[in-house]
Amino acid sequence: MSNYDFTTSLSPIDFELLSKDLLEAELGITLENFSEGRDKGIDLRYAPIRSTANDIFKLALSGLADLAHGLENRHISPSFCIEAVEPLKDFGYLSSEQGRQFVTALKAGVTKNPCEYDEFETLALVVSALPESFTDPELKAIRNAYAGFAHGYAKDCANGEFDIDDPEEIRAEASRLEYVGDLLGVDTKVEQNTILNYAEKREQESQDDRDWDPDDERRGGYQSDGCSDRDLDSMFSTLGN
Repeated sequence: MSNYDFTTSLSPIDFELLSKDLLEAELGITLENFSEGRDKGIDLRYAPIRSTANDIFKLALSGLADLAHGLENRHISPSFCIEAVEPLKDFGYLSSEQGRQFVTALKAGVTKNPCEYDEFETLALVVSALPESFTDPELKAIRNAYAGFAHGYAKDCANGEFDIDDPEEIRAEASRLEYVGDLLGVDTKVEQNTILNYAEKREQESQDDRDWDPDDERRGGYQSDGCSDRDLDSMFSTLGN
């Protein structure tokens, strides 16, 4: 092997550049060199290729396609995607082919026979974020479905079906109905009042339980509207005389 003395034919900076070219060719990477001057002994630095805006856009589109497939296969819940809708819409991703596929899959997922509160909430958030994706007949059907759900929900709550005793927690259920109703444009005042009245009733019952003292009767402090056996005996003995 021939011996080459580059120190006599190349300047320090030229030697750095030659070393950079040889290492890049051998390793298949990109290296960064520095201009002449103080460089703290660092001649070359590994510099990964930075992603361009187009690279990021392609990556996002690929992720959107994966999300769409996950929604279609029901491997991903629509609620998982809610927070991503607004940013994707703002950056224009939803106007792409993959974006439209994602919106179609998301819409199909949230409109598939919602019957629980959380399902209606997710549906309402999607409608709020993507109103242009729903036709007027679709929105009317959604509102009718939620109105029917809200009526049954309030009735079940007022009948104690939810096993909630705390009046404040009961009132929170009314607020939940109102929240989704506002998103969908459905008036739920009647249903809210049904729940709020039940909360008031439970609060009064709870107060009565706190006010009642079982020891009052033993101390003679308990007043009864009826007559005791002693009172009745006294009354009849008086009549007999």
